[in-house]
Amino acid sequence: MTVALEHRRPWPWALVPVLAAAATSLWIGLNFDVRYAFGGLRVAPEGVYGAFIHRPLAYRVFVALLDLPTRLFTDRTGTFAEAVVRAEVLVLVAAVTALVWFGLHRREVRGAGFIALALGIALALAPNWTFLEPDWTGALWATAAFGAALLPSRFAAPLAGLFAVLCVATKLSTLPYAVIAIVAACLVVKGWSAVGWSAGFGGLWVLVTWLFLPTEWQWTQDMAGLFPYSLPRAGLDLDWRTFGESAANLLVVSPIVLALPAAAVRRPVPAAGRPVPAGPDGPVPAGAVWRPVLVLAGVVLIAAGALVQGEGYLYQWAALPVFAAGVVAATRSVAALVPAAVGGLASAFVLYHPAAWRSEHFAAITVVFLVIAALGVFANRLRVPRNWVPWAAIAMTLAFGAANLPHAAYSVNMAHAAETNTSLFGKTADLRTRFLQARTEIGPETPVLYLTFGDVDYLLGNPTDCRYASPVWLQRSTFLPYVRELDSYRDNVGCVENTRASWLVLDHGWLDPAKLEPAVRTRLTATFDCTAPLTVTDTIELCPRR
Repeated sequence: MTVALEHRRPWPWALVPVLAAAATSLWIGLNFDVRYAFGGLRVAPEGVYGAFIHRPLAYRVFVALLDLPTRLFTDRTGTFAEAVVRAEVLVLVAAVTALVWFGLHRREVRGAGFIALALGIALALAPNWTFLEPDWTGALWATAAFGAALLPSRFAAPLAGLFAVLCVATKLSTLPYAVIAIVAACLVVKGWSAVGWSAGFGGLWVLVTWLFLPTEWQWTQDMAGLFPYSLPRAGLDLDWRTFGESAANLLVVSPIVLALPAAAVRRPVPAAGRPVPAGPDGPVPAGAVWRPVLVLAGVVLIAAGALVQGEGYLYQWAALPVFAAGVVAATRSVAALVPAAVGGLASAFVLYHPAAWRSEHFAAITVVFLVIAALGVFANRLRVPRNWVPWAAIAMTLAFGAANLPHAAYSVNMAHAAETNTSLFGKTADLRTRFLQARTEIGPETPVLYLTFGDVDYLLGNPTDCRYASPVWLQRSTFLPYVRELDSYRDNVGCVENTRASWLVLDHGWLDPAKLEPAVRTRLTATFDCTAPLTVTDTIELCPRR
């Protein structure tokens, strides 16, 4: 059996993660943040250029393009429609994977096929809370920039520059992703023209948006105020505790990260176990000396992108599992597969347990996963199989698949720790039924004013005359008073005060109207009658216009 696995037709084993990604996409659907983006663009009056969905323009355009096929469906929020969106994204991931393979193959990089496949696995099997978030999308475009820069064409560097700028334009905090991708590609091709093209296209993007889309820059500047512990707002007084907990959560939810230490310090061992022959650089090649430094630099850059956002959400680490998968594949480290596989099994065990158990044992869980990472370092003298693709494909499927299991929690002890893939699937099915009833009762084209999180816009689907389809500025003003000083807040207030909506959609669990600015609260009370509302859930109600 071992002989067959190592020597005969290794690539069919690569279908294991491909089938896992396809099976996951058939049922798991889109997460609430992604629905926020789709819903906001569907119901807001000004489309991608004028609708505020808490996301930059490049991401809004990307979502709008992905949403085009769902126009063919009667139910645009159903499981089938969401599976179609995920299928579109998986096709795009496959295209980027092929681009990376072609570039590496033409540059005669050893193991080009599996390096490309590993990056594709990391993107396709990302946890559902990460999949299709702006940070994940930035990692996708950064991977495309890496592949494009390797092409044997005079258009390689300009194309890589375009993808790099697309990465940053998707979300500014993904700038480190673009830097890592372009620098890594330049090291492979031994040329730095892609850096110049990236800088040039980046400057052009800044100039064009500054001149023609001033509101975009207003939103970009003001959004820093929505996060009290973000770098622009807090300076160096960052929330280091939340950052540390977030990093520890990532080890469990994306255990491929545990393989990084082993891959970084791997010393070449021949397949037959013979000593490494000496060369001009001595018994240990220069690359093996610099590898830990380069890997550490990549980790620090990605961590910085998560830290400056000041929220601690796990999707803000989206690039680190992709980076880890690429490093493991590039180094062909068998030792790294040990923590990847063991970590995947341990992750499935931990994420299956109730939130209370995970919170109570969080410190012990963190120590155990750090020990698993250390196992890989001590296993570094393992011999490399003649063809390690089957083993690597299985290990990576275990590492990435754990978070996609039906009963896997979204986090260990942080935001949405009590939610699992199955529980959110069930809640969404129930909410679809409830909002369909509400939509039927008030009329599908009746204009409404949303004072809700954006996934309510997605599920109800009624149009609004307010560009702030989910009024995050009003919501944050209820507990961050300084938000009321921002231009975007005043714009949001004006939108609410001048609405012609026939119904108010209010989620008391997301926004407490009693804490709104008195003038705004008075205007809402005078416009809508919430004494006998149409109830959708325990916290969401629809109030008719007076």
